[in-house]
Amino acid sequence: MCDCIKNINEQMERKYYAVQSTVGSFNSQSSHIRFRPITLSGEPHKHTRGDSVKWTYCPFCGEEIQ
Repeated sequence: MCDCIKNINEQMERKYYAVQSTVGSFNSQSSHIRFRPITLSGEPHKHTRGDSVKWTYCPFCGEEIQ
């Protein structure tokens, strides 16, 4: 397994003198997707919804995540 995410977090912590850095959402290997569904009447819902999509491959080097 690659260490791209670990390397990027370390670079950001050094660059910005940060205590913690996170790539992805909620400190996991995923992306958070936001969307507005359509109601039964055909109008866009007034509230957005969200979901997480787990990464299958590293978005930086392309290696498969296990």
